[in-house]
Amino acid sequence: MLCLLALVPLWRRRAPADPVGAAYARFCAVLARHGCTRAPAEGPQDFAARASAQLPRAGEAIAAVSAAYVSLRYGNLPAETQAQVLASMRAGIRGIPAALRR
Repeated sequence: MLCLLALVPLWRRRAPADPVGAAYARFCAVLARHGCTRAPAEGPQDFAARASAQLPRAGEAIAAVSAAYVSLRYGNLPAETQAQVLASMRAGIRGIPAALRR
C-alpha cells in the first residue's frame, strides 16, 4: 500500500498521452467559459465557424487554433513541424481571452 502512495507523484507528472487532444480540450474549455460550448457531435471546423460568429473579437485566433488542430490531427506533418504547430496552437489558445477583452 505504501508503495502505491509513493507512485502517485509520478503519475501526476506524466505528460498527457495526447498533447494535441489535450490542447483542443483546453481550447474548448476556454471558449465554453465565454459562453460558446461545443456540441458533442460538432466537428472542429463547424465549431470554429460558430465560435467565430459568436465571439467575433477572437475570430482570427479561433480560426488559427482550429486550423492548427485540424492540420495536427488530420494532416501529415513532419515531427519537427508538428512541434511548431502545437506551440502556435497553444499560444493562440492563450491569446483568446486577451482578444475578447479588447
